[in-house]
Parts: sequence; structure tokens; C-alpha cells
Amino acid sequence: MSEPVTLRIEDLAGQGDGVATYEGRPVFVPYTVKNDVARISITEKKDVLHGSVVELIEAGPDRAKPPCAHFGRCGGCAVQHVSNTAYQSWKEKSVHHLFSKAGLEPRQWLPPVFIPSATRRRVTFAVHKRGKDILLGFNAAGSDELIDVSSCLLLTPALDSMRSQIKPYLHGLLPEGKATDLSLQDVDGAIELILTGDFKDLSFQKIGLISEMGHELGLARIGWRPKPFSAAEMLLEPGPVKKTFGKLQVDIPAGAFLQPSQEGENALVAAVLDACKGMKNKRFADLYSGCGTFAGHMLAQGSVYAAESDVQAIAVLRKAAAGMPQKLTVEKRDLGKEPLTKTELRNFDCVVFDPPRAGAREQAEILAQSNTPLVIGVSCNPVTFIRDAGALVKGGYLFESLRLIDQFIWSAHSEVVGVFRKNA
Repeated sequence: MSEPVTLRIEDLAGQGDGVATYEGRPVFVPYTVKNDVARISITEKKDVLHGSVVELIEAGPDRAKPPCAHFGRCGGCAVQHVSNTAYQSWKEKSVHHLFSKAGLEPRQWLPPVFIPSATRRRVTFAVHKRGKDILLGFNAAGSDELIDVSSCLLLTPALDSMRSQIKPYLHGLLPEGKATDLSLQDVDGAIELILTGDFKDLSFQKIGLISEMGHELGLARIGWRPKPFSAAEMLLEPGPVKKTFGKLQVDIPAGAFLQPSQEGENALVAAVLDACKGMKNKRFADLYSGCGTFAGHMLAQGSVYAAESDVQAIAVLRKAAAGMPQKLTVEKRDLGKEPLTKTELRNFDCVVFDPPRAGAREQAEILAQSNTPLVIGVSCNPVTFIRDAGALVKGGYLFESLRLIDQFIWSAHSEVVGVFRKNA
């Protein structure tokens, strides 16, 4: 559109943008809140109207001062400009709307859990070396522009401090002008660092610098990999990095998936255990088990079968299982290609599944046909969870409860835990 128009923001949309109406069509406007009045420049892309604020005329009552100086440039957070009360209400409303729109309502909505900031224990920064400058931060929203951040309010104080301490060492390590990722993860107080990118020239000098950085900063290990998600080659690893999950102590592989925060992990485990409380000496299945987040805690209530496709996760789980015969059985299994059959599911009183964002379509469809008394679904993607939950309900399961656990603060992402019981 050639000239800005004055509009009132009517609500927050599902991705955190404010939404107004122009000539009968919705306009999505980032960094606005309900009842903002603003002059807005409008563009159209793929039949969708997008707006940007030229001038804020009147601030809505839900508007708040963003706590981070980088907000609006850094693409890591979407809704820091919204008051905490309005933010939490929006998160709940967004999840409720998704389930209502799908015609899938739990019998009970359990109280949501909101994880605070300064708790995130894993992060991946983008890093560029440009002459004497090291840019370390996040990309701008919808852009390849790298925003150099001085701190990140999402991170635990230990990780945020480590970010700044690492930066001086990067001058002697990084290739000039080539994209590099730097991942940090805090595993029960042990911090690991993994670099991802072109490091073909790992000279003795650089290896020495890596060793110096690890020892000076107290890093538990340092690794390198050419591409994201490929196995990391360890450059410094004085000893195993251990993580405790209930009754399990696991040697965590480098770069292994953990929940974003310990607080979020605790909330998810508590939600699962609450759903199966009282089930002593029962048989549990932990599907998409990872390194044992839920399996380690369910061992207190019975025996556990854990299935996972990741080779490294399976290896460390098997090692941990060796110390508790008859209690924990571990199998490497791609549940997308080879889901548990109805016959196998007869062996369990409770099945817990926590799949990647793509969900558990194949396994959910077979679960729906089974008579497993209790099924608990955990998901960081409510959309695919709704699909899988729909299959369970269609197969005769009662959708007993749902709980929102928000460990993705200031973003549109949500985690949910749903409980399903087979109708008698």
C-alpha cells in the first residue's frame, strides 16, 4: 500500500503478531498489542497482509517495556513487549483455540506451568569472524543478518557468562568470513561446547588454544562437527558428562537432546508421574525415550521398556540399564518405520510417548487400536499432537486431561502433556 493507515490492533494472533482489520482483511503487525492504535504501512505477500508500525499513536494497556535491549532486532523472542499477565493469557488462549478448532477437547484443562526466564540450559549461537571483530548472537527475525548480543535473558546465568568468556578465544579458532554455529549445553552443571562449521585446518596451534580454553573456563568438553546434528568429534573431553534422571545416571553424549531447561524437565516429569501415580510394580513403555528423561523416574514405579532410534542415546541407556537387570529394557527402534504392534502393546500398563515435532502418527494409530489402559503424550508441537490425540480418541480413548507447560518464554511455541485412558 502506498500510504500508511491508522488501525487499532484487535488481538494477538497465534504467532505473536498483533492483528488488525483493513478493508475486511486481517493485517498481521509484529511488536504490537491489543488496543494499540498505530499508523501502519501495509504490504501483501502470498495473499496475506503484513504491517509494520510507522508511528504508535496510542499504546494498549497490555503493552510493556521489553526487558532486553536487543528485542525487536534479535529474532530470538517475539513477544517481550507484552505484559506478563497478557502474555500468559495469550499462550493459554492460543493452545485452547487450536484444540477447540480441531473439535478435540480434554475432559479437564489442568493448571498451566510457566517456566521463568534465565533458565534455558542449551543454546546455539551464530558466529562470524570479520577481521578483528567477532559477532556472536542470533539472526534477526526473517533475515540472515546476525545480531551481536551482549547478553541473553533466556539463558541461565552460567551459560550467559560462559558466552562472554568464550568470545576472546574465537579469534584464533574461527575461519574468516565463514558461517559457524557455537552450541552450549549445561548438563547438571557441566558445560559442553560444540562448534559446527568448516574447521579443516585444525592445526596444533588451534588444538592448543582449544585445550587452553577448556581448562581456563572449566568446560566439561569441546567438540566439532561439520554439519548440524552430525556426530561431534571430541577435541577435549577429560571424562564422561553425567546426567541424573530419577534412578538413572547416564553418560550423556555430546550434543544430546535435553529439555530446554531443568525447570521444564522437572515440570514434564511431574506431569507424567502425576498421571500414573499409584501404578506400583507396573509395566511402562517409554517411546522416543532419548537418554531416559522419563524412564529413569518411572523405574521407581515398575519396569520400563525404552525405545529410541538415536544410536548414541541407546548406547548410554544400555550402559545405565546394565546396573538394574530386569528393570530397564532398551531397544534401538525407529518407531516411525517400525511402531510397536498391538501384540507388543499388550505387555504394558502405561505407554508414554514424547516424539520430535513431526509427532508419532504411525505409533498413535496402532496405540489407538490397542487396549493399553493408560497413554500419556508429551509434545512440543500442539498441531501434530492434536493429530495423534485425535487418532487415540477415535480408537476409544478418553481424553482425560491436558496441561500446558510453557518452557519457550516470549515465543509462540508451547509444550503440552495429554493423558488418555481406554474406555472400559
